[in-house]
Amino acid sequence: MSINEALNILGLNSNFSEKELKRAYYALVKKYHPDQFEKSDSNVKIKAAEELKIINLAYEQLLEYKKFLKIQLKYMLICYPINYKFINLI
Repeated sequence: MSINEALNILGLNSNFSEKELKRAYYALVKKYHPDQFEKSDSNVKIKAAEELKIINLAYEQLLEYKKFLKIQLKYMLICYPINYKFINLI
């Protein structure tokens, strides 16, 4: 799964914050959690569980991507000590 696919699944844009990521994730988990479909058919419950797996995968991938961006920015600041006050990437 690419970063763009993960962003589309969670409904985020490319410059998301961690709060936005968590908010989108929790909203989708609440919507697709299999316990929400206890009285529905087993097929609906299975589809919701599959959708939840995809949502979890997208969330984990975007968390790792955000961590990577933070590490990369710290590395840039150490290796290239320029005034980065104007950059607000993360």
